[in-house]
Amino acid sequence: MARVLTPSLKTAKPFLVIKKRSLPIEGSVLVRKGEKVEARQIVAEASLAGDLVIVRTAEQLGLHPEEALKAFLVREGDKVKKGDVLCEHKALFGLLKSRILSPADGTVEFISKETAHLGIRLLPKKITLNAFIAGEVLSVEEKRAVEICSYSAFIQGIFGVGGESIGMLKVVEEREELNNINLKGQILVVKDKITKELVNRCTAQGVAGLIGASAEYRLVADYAGKEIGVAVTGNEDVAFPLILTEGFGTLIMREHAWSILKSLNGKECSISGATQIRAGAQRPEIIIPLENGRNYVNLKSESQELVVGTQVRIIRNPWFGEIGTVVELPQEPELIPTGAKCRVLRCKLKSGKIVTVPRANIELV
Repeated sequence: MARVLTPSLKTAKPFLVIKKRSLPIEGSVLVRKGEKVEARQIVAEASLAGDLVIVRTAEQLGLHPEEALKAFLVREGDKVKKGDVLCEHKALFGLLKSRILSPADGTVEFISKETAHLGIRLLPKKITLNAFIAGEVLSVEEKRAVEICSYSAFIQGIFGVGGESIGMLKVVEEREELNNINLKGQILVVKDKITKELVNRCTAQGVAGLIGASAEYRLVADYAGKEIGVAVTGNEDVAFPLILTEGFGTLIMREHAWSILKSLNGKECSISGATQIRAGAQRPEIIIPLENGRNYVNLKSESQELVVGTQVRIIRNPWFGEIGTVVELPQEPELIPTGAKCRVLRCKLKSGKIVTVPRANIELV
C-alpha cells in the first residue's frame, strides 16, 4: 500500500505563530526584542517620498523661459502650500497680471534655468506597520522588520479575499441571532454557507471580517471584483476580508475548526484573506492569541499519511473545494488530460463519483 506524507490545512490550539512584519523601505523599528506588543500596536514606520509635480511656468505664461524666470517669487528649497503664488508676470505697466499658483503642498525641489519648469515635491507619505498579532518581539532587523511570536489558536482556510484585519470574534450558531446583535468591528463566524444576504448585511454593519465554511464561486468572484484563478489574492478593494474554511459550494465547517472558534468566542482575532491556490503556497489565516498558550494541549498532528480511506480536499479545478475519500493510490505515474504524466490518486466524491486527481492537487482534511 502506498504511504505518503501530505500537508493538510493547519488547525491547532495552541500553535506557535511567528509573523515577520517588514517595511517596504528602510525606516524605524519602534520596539525591542522581548517586548510585549498588542495586535494594533505600531511596531515600525517609514516615510515614503512624495510624488514630484512639474509646473510648466513658461508655457502657462506664454513667455520665453528667460522672461518666465524673472517672474518667480519662490526659490529652490522653499516650502509652499496649495494656492500660494509661485510666479507673477506683469504687463501693460502693471495693469495686467498673470499668476501661477501652487497645485499642492510641498517643497520646491528645482527650478530649471533652461525651461523655467518648476518641480514641487509633495509631502512625504507616512507608512506604519502594526504587529498584527498580540505577542512578543522575537527578533528585530534594524530599520526594516520585526518578528512577532505568539502561542495562538491557528486555523488555515482554503480560500480567501481581502487583506489583514483585527477584531473581536463573534461566533453565530443560528442565523436568527444576527437580528439582535451589532456586528460593527467584529469578525463574524458561521458554520455553514455564506450567502449574498449575509455579505450584504456584514457590509452594511461594518464588520471587520467574515468567516464561513463555504460559498458559491460566483458570489466570491463578484465580491472580489474579479474572476478567481491561480493568482495571489489579498489586495482586493473589498469592505472586509472573507475566508472560506472548506471551499466552494455547500459545505459545513470541519468540526475541529468549529469547536476551536466556538471556544474562543469574544476573543481578539487577527485574520488575513491572502491566498495563493497554486501548490497551496499561501492560505488565508485565522489567528487567536491565547492567554497562557504554552499550557494548552495540541490534540491534532500537523501531518498525516495519505492512505486508502483518507479524506482529502481537492484544491484545483474542475473539482476545487470538493471533499472525497481515497479509494486507490496507483504506484506508477499516469497520463492526465493536460498531457503530463504524474502520480495520481482516485477518490470518491460525496456525490458518489470516482475521479482521478494529481496528488499535488489535494490536501488532507
